[in-house]
Amino acid sequence: MLAVEKIDRATGSFTIRGEAMPIKVNKDKVPIGLIANTTFKRDIKEGEIISFDDVKIPKSLARTAWEDTLKCL
Repeated sequence: MLAVEKIDRATGSFTIRGEAMPIKVNKDKVPIGLIANTTFKRDIKEGEIISFDDVKIPKSLARTAWEDTLKCL
């Protein structure tokens, strides 16, 4: 993915692939469900794990729920 490229759909697409990871040790990694409608801040290489610093995520109910989840850990 190239910087400033927008991801319209993540889950169920062939653009992004997700893996199950423990939240407690990967709080800075972006869940695949939050990648939709995001824009990358930098180029991402194939196989690279995406962190919150790598993307611009718009405000949404899903993002708020994720942020609330992190507060509980």
